[in-house]
Amino acid sequence: MTGTPPTQRPDATVLPDESLAELYDDAPCGYLTMTDDGTLVRVNETFLRWTGLRREDLVGLRRFSDLLTVGGRIYHETHYAPLLRMQGQVREVALEVVRADGTTLPVLVSAVRRSGEGRGPDLVRTTVFDATHRRRYEQDLLAARRSAEASESRMRALQEVVERLAAAATSTEVVDVVASAAGPALAARGSTVWLTRPGASGAPDPGPGGPTSPDGPDGPDGDTLALVAWTGVEPPAVRRIGLDSSLPHAAAARDGEVHVVDPPGEGTWALGLEPVTTTPGVSRLALVPLVAHGRSLGVLAVELPPGRDLTETAQSLLGTLGRQAGQALERASLRDSEAAGARRSAFLLRAATVLAAATDFRDTLERLAEVAVPELADICLIDIVTDAGPVRMVGRHGDPALQPLVDEVVRDYAPVLGDGSPAALALAGGEVLWQPRVDVEWLRGATRDQRHLDLALATGFAGFVAVPLLAEGRMLGVITFAEGPERPEFTREDVELARELAQQVALVAARAERFDVEYRASHALQAALLPPQPPPIPGLELGVRYLPASLYADVGGDFYDVLPLADGSVAFAVGDVVGHDLTAAATMGQIRSVYRALMSDGAGPAQVVDRLQASWPVLGLERMATAVFGRLDPATGEVRLASAGHPRPLLVDAAGARLLPVEGTTLLGVRIGPTPEWSGTVPPGATLLLYTDGLVEKRSESLSVGLDRLVRVAATGLAHDPDSLCDLLLTELVGQQRSDDVALLALRRPLV
Repeated sequence: MTGTPPTQRPDATVLPDESLAELYDDAPCGYLTMTDDGTLVRVNETFLRWTGLRREDLVGLRRFSDLLTVGGRIYHETHYAPLLRMQGQVREVALEVVRADGTTLPVLVSAVRRSGEGRGPDLVRTTVFDATHRRRYEQDLLAARRSAEASESRMRALQEVVERLAAAATSTEVVDVVASAAGPALAARGSTVWLTRPGASGAPDPGPGGPTSPDGPDGPDGDTLALVAWTGVEPPAVRRIGLDSSLPHAAAARDGEVHVVDPPGEGTWALGLEPVTTTPGVSRLALVPLVAHGRSLGVLAVELPPGRDLTETAQSLLGTLGRQAGQALERASLRDSEAAGARRSAFLLRAATVLAAATDFRDTLERLAEVAVPELADICLIDIVTDAGPVRMVGRHGDPALQPLVDEVVRDYAPVLGDGSPAALALAGGEVLWQPRVDVEWLRGATRDQRHLDLALATGFAGFVAVPLLAEGRMLGVITFAEGPERPEFTREDVELARELAQQVALVAARAERFDVEYRASHALQAALLPPQPPPIPGLELGVRYLPASLYADVGGDFYDVLPLADGSVAFAVGDVVGHDLTAAATMGQIRSVYRALMSDGAGPAQVVDRLQASWPVLGLERMATAVFGRLDPATGEVRLASAGHPRPLLVDAAGARLLPVEGTTLLGVRIGPTPEWSGTVPPGATLLLYTDGLVEKRSESLSVGLDRLVRVAATGLAHDPDSLCDLLLTELVGQQRSDDVALLALRRPLV
């Protein structure tokens, strides 16, 4: 009955199992049990209630780290888990758990590792407390609000900033938070954010003294404060302030203290003739250093309206904000560096893949610009050194609308040695040049006339890195990477990436240049060795084709030949010398010359093969070859054929298409015995086709498959003249991409 006391007090040391389960499930905190690798094996109802997650979705399926935010997972892997393994326990670690609805729950986590001692697996027992209202910084802010109620709204705003800083994952996000923090916190008109960077201060001098090498101890012209963000104000003309400057920005960065200063007599702060603040009526400037572990990472400059004063408490809060922002910036910078390293490796790998597909020297340069823009830069200009001086080969802009302007720069304003352009300076010095920001005066000294200056301004040439292309001790040229005014300034990491990319490209370009020379020489030689279009031969229709390989920057030893003989017959040949270079082309020319001499002297096809085999050492030929030699009487259609290891000729007639039973010997240059000769007849209306293996051979399949395909396609071309038949075969069997040279010779006896 209600209100009736129990007749017997229960034993407090012995509870039924059901009570223990209730105590576990309904505890005022979350209880989790997991294996040593973090896999959840038990979860209490309190934790499930807080998160909205289901036990069946967790136990045995997910790890504790899977329930955390991205930042929490990083912290878990880098700090929490290693500490637990080393010490066997962790206490009151602040993390955020992602609820089922996607929202986050801030928690305090404690865990202890228990060994199974051979009786079972090692387990980790974890308690999770809802820390939504127990954040240390909230306690600090509440205590400050109790001591100064007048600062309540300001502190609330600063609290929000701290939360946003804690959530910021990148340096850019931290800077955005800092830039927007001053408005609601201080009722400020606006603010600017300056970060410590290596780079030139103020406006760089035009000419050779402007850009400098990044290899010095502090980068270009020493460390500076670089403007990276602004809100509520127009960006000032000065984008960099030297740390040795007398401006209060530099003073705050140097001593790490909050500065609140009045403007000078002229009403604004200026560097030279350029103003540092742009808002009219600014009465005071609050400068908050962004500090982490005693090191100044930047400065927040807050422009205060007239009559606005800052109490000592407010300045102290600003100092706290600066330290929080500095620590957030340092954490984000570390993550940025890791991510940048991964992106850098991926970028260079992607660049290597793209460059490996280049077919010649110019294609290599074009592909470099394609890789660099817009990922590395907004503009890429590539200049190559020639005997006549630098030649601008490639220009690329990330904005298609501005590409015509860059094309004009490429066409009309190639660098001239001795001028002030980045490319000319890099060529003259042989070093990487780096200028994070340039102004109009610098551009005026680096351009040749007003139109050149207008183009530089219109394309957004705001900073650059110029990298020489050096390979095998030779200056090939220079690459200029330029950034627009809206793009973050080039950093030392960007410069190093540009250097590595240029080294990679220089080696590829040097090889491509050598291949181009050999390619042109080989084609010139082969053009001289290949016969012209065969002359009209009574009683025969002819079709010939020669296509070099499309996948290599070289030329092969494939050839064809048609030779009218004195007795009215026609000698012909198709052959393939091993290789794709000048030696192959030269060997092809020698074989053709010897074959012509032998055929003109009355030798038959088999005799030509045997004599070539016998004279191979005497001729000094360095390569082996395959070939088919033939002799055809146009009047009767009688034909004689002999093969030296070459694919069998094809006959297309009214019965279809078939490979002729021409038995080949070994390759030319590998003599074994006498060569058999096949004889037959080419009937009127039939076509005899000779070809090299590039027509039928593919690396992914056997030669017999290619020959079967040839027979099927050729069978559809009975009504075709020789030229049309050649085109049909090339279209159906070869296509645009060829891994080998192709030579075709088709001889047709017309119908009477």
